[in-house]
Formats: sequence, structure tokens, C-alpha cells
Amino acid sequence: MNDLVPPATPISPAPPKAPAQLTNMRLAMEAMVRLDDPREGVERMGVLYGYSGWGKTMAAAYTCDKYDGVFLTANRTWTPGVMLKLLARELGIEHLERTAADRLGQIISALNSYRRPVVIDEFDQVEHCKWIELIRTIYDETKVPFLLVGEESLPAKLQRRQRFHNRIRVHMPAQPCSLPDALVLRDHYCQQAHIAEDLVAAIVTACNGVTRYIANNLIEAEGEALKRQKSTMTLADWGDLPIQSGQVQTRRQQQAAA
Repeated sequence: MNDLVPPATPISPAPPKAPAQLTNMRLAMEAMVRLDDPREGVERMGVLYGYSGWGKTMAAAYTCDKYDGVFLTANRTWTPGVMLKLLARELGIEHLERTAADRLGQIISALNSYRRPVVIDEFDQVEHCKWIELIRTIYDETKVPFLLVGEESLPAKLQRRQRFHNRIRVHMPAQPCSLPDALVLRDHYCQQAHIAEDLVAAIVTACNGVTRYIANNLIEAEGEALKRQKSTMTLADWGDLPIQSGQVQTRRQQQAAA
């Protein structure tokens, strides 16, 4: 009789790590605290803006989650009907009315009932979309906090829409990733090898404070340390290896560096 090999015990996936607590998370939370003002007549619309790669989306999503808010990533291809449908779905409205006007009423009723803040990312991409005015209508009818997230140009774009812009009370500029932020990222991502502060500082400088590039380089630095079987990777150890800063090297440049 053949021996039966018992099935391996399934390995439970590790719980997801909480995001690294960076400056822009603190700023997004600060913006929401200011918007969540119970006083009558206070405007509760704000913008979080800054350059691409600075971690605005992560900061906004984290803040939205902490406040049990509604998170949307705007898309310029949306029609007003699509926007209403997606917002209703995020609010948990299962049975939508047939007309846009009735769906708008459902959304306003749900927000007035549960008072959940609304966070909309990529808002700088949609300033010419027809459904922008629907956002203003929903805000006016509910006065729940609205945090609009976008690139550096977002405040200037909204200024061209006075009926929208004069409702914005909080302007929160996102910040580039600093050395203290990068050290937090290092401790978050690099668990198997230590990346020395001098190398972290060089990465921050080369990447001009762009959080995405800094995180990618820290992960690469840890990988290089593991490949060399080193417990610590310093700037001297890194030597002439490239730091990926968004400047794409040509094949000839890569061969010359090698």
C-alpha cells in the first residue's frame, strides 16, 4: 500500500504592512482635520497638490481610510452618468435609480445621512469635464468634507472656475521626500539589509525628492547588499552603480557605465 503524503499546510499570507508614515501623510491628515469643522457656514473643500511621485495618492488614500471616506480616482473619459454611478457604488448604494437626477438625489441623501468625506484623486486632469459641476452640486447640498488631490497646477486650474474656487478653504501643498522621510522608507522596505544614511542621502539628492524613485532605489540597494552578502550597504559600497532618478540611460550610456 502506497503511503499517502498529507497535503502541505497552507501558509497564511502575511498581513499587509501599514504604509510608511511620511510628511505628506501628516499634511493630508492635517487638511482633513481642518475640513472636518462642525461650525455652521464653514467651507469644507480643500486641495492637496504637488508634483508627480511625491506620494499624494498614498497620503490621500490613507487619510480617506482613517476617516471612512469615499475615494475616487478621476478620469477625464467619465460622463456625468459614469461619475454618479461610481460614486454611488463607493457609497454602498446597491439599487440605483434610472435617471441621473434621481441618482444624484440618492448620493446626496447618502452623504447627508452618513457624513462621509469625499476624496478625489487626479482632479487636475478633469477641470474641463462636464461632471465637475455635479461635484460642486453634491458638495453644496451636503457640505461634507471634499479633498481634491492633483498636480502642482491644480490650484491655478481651479482658480479659473470661480464658483468652484471660492468654496476651497484649505490649500495644502505636498512636500518632496526629505531625508527623514527617506529614512522612514528605508526602515519600512529594507528589512534584510541595512542601507547606510550616506547612501540614503545620495539617493534623495539624485531623485530630487520624488518618493517613488527613492523607494525603488532603496529596494535596489537592499537587493545589491543581499547579492554581495553584505549586512550593510554604504555609499562607498555602492560606488559607481547608477541611481535611478527618472533619467533614462541609452544603451550606449549603460555600456559605458559598465
